[in-house]
Amino acid sequence: MELKKVFVDGYKNISETSIEINDITSVLSVNNYGKSNLLLSVVFGLSFLQQHSKIKQAMMNDIKIVPSLKKKYNVPFSFMIECTTKWNDSECFIKYFYSFAWGGRKDNNGKVISELLQISDNKKDFTTFIKRDEKQASYKSSKTGRCVTKIKIDDSELVINKLLAFDNLFYNAIIKELLNINVYIDRHFDTNSGYGITFMSEQELTDLTLKPEVNIPKTLYRIKNDYPNKYELLCNVYKSLFPSVNDLIVQEFSSKMPSITIRNRNNEIPSFSDKVYVLYVDDKNLNYPINFRAMSDGAKRILLLLTFIVLAQINKYDLICIEEPENSINPNLLRRFLYTIKELAEDTKILYSSHSPYLINYMEPRNIYLGLPSDDGVATFKKIKTNTNNIKRLIRTLQDNNLTLGDYLFDLMSGSSDDYEELLSYVE
Repeated sequence: MELKKVFVDGYKNISETSIEINDITSVLSVNNYGKSNLLLSVVFGLSFLQQHSKIKQAMMNDIKIVPSLKKKYNVPFSFMIECTTKWNDSECFIKYFYSFAWGGRKDNNGKVISELLQISDNKKDFTTFIKRDEKQASYKSSKTGRCVTKIKIDDSELVINKLLAFDNLFYNAIIKELLNINVYIDRHFDTNSGYGITFMSEQELTDLTLKPEVNIPKTLYRIKNDYPNKYELLCNVYKSLFPSVNDLIVQEFSSKMPSITIRNRNNEIPSFSDKVYVLYVDDKNLNYPINFRAMSDGAKRILLLLTFIVLAQINKYDLICIEEPENSINPNLLRRFLYTIKELAEDTKILYSSHSPYLINYMEPRNIYLGLPSDDGVATFKKIKTNTNNIKRLIRTLQDNNLTLGDYLFDLMSGSSDDYEELLSYVE
C-alpha cells in the first residue's frame, strides 16, 4: 500500500491541513507556528488506527493535545488518508476517514463520531464500504450489496478494527494493509546519546527496531553484517556529503568483564552482554582514525538521520517524519543532503518540517507546504500552486527583486497584511 495523502484537523492548533505525500515533502513556516504539531498529528492519526480500544479512549481523553485556541476550542479531531494498492490484480484507490470528539474534561469521555471507507478502481467513482455517524454504523458485507449491514460498535472503537476479525470479508486484505501503515517521527536534537558505549542484552545486540534509543555504532555494525549493500550505500552517501571522509569503521569489542546474568526463581535472564561497539572515522585530513564521538554535532546529526532512514526502510515504514533536519547542519550541505536521502529511503517516504529558507531553494515547488500567517494561533499549511502561470509569476518576482525563493516566501510568511495577501495568491 502506498500512502498518497493525509488530512488533519483538530489537533492542538492544526486546522484543516491536507498534505500530498511525495517521495520528499516539506512543511515550512516561521518559528513557533505549528510545524511540529503537524508532524505529530500525522503520527497520532495513524497510531490511533492501530490501538486497542482502551488506548484509543486514553488518546481521545489526552487533555494536552485538545485544541484550546478560542477559534478551534474543542473542535473534533478529524483524520483522513488516501492510498493506492493492488487489489484483484489491478490498482485501486482508497479513502479512509474518521473523527472523534475530544474528552478529558470532567466526566466527559471522548467518542468516535464518524467513519468512512471508500474504494475505487478508477479514482473517480468511489464505492462506500464503511459508513458511520453518531447514531449507527454499517458496512458492505458482499460484493453485490450496498453498505447497509449494521454493526454494533462502542464509542471507543473503529469499525475498521472490528472488521479485521472478519477473515472471509472480501476486502479484508485492504483493511489489513490500512491498519499496517507504519510511520515514525524523529525528534533527535541531542545527538551525543546515540554514540556512546552502552552495555546491552543479548537481544539488543541483534535488534534493528526503529526507536528513539538507538545506539548508532551497534546499529551500523548490525546493518553491515545483515544488510551489507545498505551499509555500503549509507557509507557512500555519508562520504558524498563529507568528501574528506575516507571511510567509516565500526568495530565490535569484547569487554574484559564477562556476560552477566540475573537469576530469578524460575530461570536465568541475560542482563548484559560483554560486547561493546565503537565507531571510527578515517578522514584524509587526520593522521589516524578518530572516535566518531569527536565529530561535530552536524556530522553526528547527519549520520543519525541517515541511519534512521535506513532502519525505516528495513522495517518497511511507509513514512518517516523528520523535524528540522537543518539543525546543526551547514547550509552548504543541505542541498546534497536532500538529494541523497531519498536514495537511502527507497520506498519509505519522507515528510520533514523546517524553518530554513535554504531548504525551500532545493525543493520542487509541488512538494512545498507553507504555513499561512495567523493572528489567532491557528496553523494551516497550503501547497504552492504549480500551474505554469503561477510559477512564471513567482520566478519573475524573484528576478525583479534579486531574491531566492526561500528568502521571498519567508518574508511573506512573517510580513504585513499585504504580504499575507500576496502569499495567498501563490498557494492553493
